[in-house]
Amino acid sequence: MSATFTVTASGIPLPAYQWQISTNGGSTWNNIPGATSNSYVTLPVTTGDHNNQYHCLVSNSFSAVTSNAAILTVTANALPAFTSQPADVVLLAANQTATFTVVASGTPIPTLQWQVSTNGGGTWSNLIGATNASYSFTALAGDDNKSFHCVATNSQGSVTSSMALLLIAPLPTWINPHGGSWPVAANWSNNTVASGTGITADFSRIDLPSNATDDADHDGILNLMEFALNTSPTESNTLPITYDLETIGTDHYFRITVPKNPSATNLIYTVEVCSGLASNAWTATETQVESDTSTELRVRGTTVGTARRFIRLKVTEKP
Repeated sequence: MSATFTVTASGIPLPAYQWQISTNGGSTWNNIPGATSNSYVTLPVTTGDHNNQYHCLVSNSFSAVTSNAAILTVTANALPAFTSQPADVVLLAANQTATFTVVASGTPIPTLQWQVSTNGGGTWSNLIGATNASYSFTALAGDDNKSFHCVATNSQGSVTSSMALLLIAPLPTWINPHGGSWPVAANWSNNTVASGTGITADFSRIDLPSNATDDADHDGILNLMEFALNTSPTESNTLPITYDLETIGTDHYFRITVPKNPSATNLIYTVEVCSGLASNAWTATETQVESDTSTELRVRGTTVGTARRFIRLKVTEKP
């Protein structure tokens, strides 16, 4: 890229032009060969030309005058880069606002374009009008499990942000298979598998008789599980188990964190995962234990991807 400098001069006789350059802040000046018109177009500039000064010496048979000096500023172009990546968004219900945000740098300043994928990043489509650093929209039920990323483009090229996932995960609701008082209402399957928060967990698959005495406080947590989690079997509790999505690089994994009763040395804690709720689909072979102490168990699934997965805790007595 070249730079152009121009002056306008008058005089009788018509003046002659000579452009000059200074590379030391104006201390000394040198003629530029061939630069003898009212405009001077430089050779393609480099970063080494930054802060060079230019002026024009205009003269006729009566006198000579020098124009003001102009400074050349050369800014190095740079490929776009994301200094802040988009984060996953988890909504508790449809018809709420989802917002994804990035911060991008580059020279020239890059333009942005958000894209969406409905197949886990296999293919991407532009979102019309989504050209700002933040993209917000009202998420519908059909937007669950969609992926989003942002493309930043300038004259040097394009780069793509990491992928962020939208999960619409209703708060868990429960139905007591044995009747009685429950802390919340709702949705129980097979008396063992409860779904909610975008992840499904099984809290009751224990080899005990199915009768009301298995759940003394009727809070949906069987007595043996209450003991395993160090909660009271005679007081209504909410489950102290927590779940999250662990991100390693650009991959997402389901993870469960379980508080253990240090006194429950006669119990076996097993975490299993599956892609469906069939009884024969659960497996512990697709899990990795991240920590296992006398007071806490943390396990993540090892299957990579954005498709809905399920995770559960199973507690059994040692033989």
